[in-house]
Amino acid sequence: MITKNMKRNMFFILAIACMMAGCQPVEDLVDPTPTVTPTDGKYTITIQASKDAGTKALYLDQSGTKDQLNAYWKSTEEVSIFKDIDYVAALGVTPGSGDYPTTATLTGTVSGLAEADALTLMIPRKTWEYTGQDGNLATIETNYDYATASVTVNNVSGTNITTNAANFQNEQSIYRFSFKASSSATTLLPVKSMKVISANNALVQSRTLGSEGWTDVPGSSIEITVPNNGTATVLYASLRNNRVGTSTNTDTYSIDIIGADNALYVCGGNIPSSVMGAQGKFISLQNIVVSQARFTSNTTSTNAVW
Repeated sequence: MITKNMKRNMFFILAIACMMAGCQPVEDLVDPTPTVTPTDGKYTITIQASKDAGTKALYLDQSGTKDQLNAYWKSTEEVSIFKDIDYVAALGVTPGSGDYPTTATLTGTVSGLAEADALTLMIPRKTWEYTGQDGNLATIETNYDYATASVTVNNVSGTNITTNAANFQNEQSIYRFSFKASSSATTLLPVKSMKVISANNALVQSRTLGSEGWTDVPGSSIEITVPNNGTATVLYASLRNNRVGTSTNTDTYSIDIIGADNALYVCGGNIPSSVMGAQGKFISLQNIVVSQARFTSNTTSTNAVW
């Protein structure tokens, strides 16, 4: 007959045997600090960025005696990321302090990146082309003032990725044009459209990203048309010349202008190497005297050229 003392002794013996065998509750076997894996392989990337002078967004500083084009970051901007030739994502912009911040923090969600990956960043959009301009500085800011930067992924921690700092560089120059019908004219010529023509077919139409980086697609001209059949006395143009920075960094531009009277006016001149030493300049060509090459349809002049 098993007594109460015998039952008590058997309980203690079993408890001691369990302790000696390393028995413990199942929940104690779970690792309290498991490795964090990003949901669906997505990461938050953070990049500290700065802008070279003249890079989007643009503002013309004409305070006092100044007349210069400057740049700053805006919260409405987007920065495109490319890995090799593949588009990865668009990053949002948090500008730094001040009215015209030249630094910003770029953040967004990405996937498919790893440490040591080389990345190309580009603003203002992922499609790189110079056609379709309307002569407005705000339109250039939004669509045609391209700048690029190169960074490397230097840390992947949990769901976060960081890189080295990005310093954006301009990829074209911004030109300001205004015209006069004669040297004695006291007002500027109202213009409907303007075509800038390169003697060396060196005005870039678009750029494509390949295995060895960006490649220019050059052409003979870039046309600027004022919207809605309107006119303007000052036109801005974003021009990338693929002779800039080369040993042959000179070119000759001729300009065809359609005035408010529908007449054709022409002018032209050599672009010196000092202007074309590097991309990213603000070039002001104001009060250019033009010649009338074609008269309006209601003229009876025998000099009309059609």
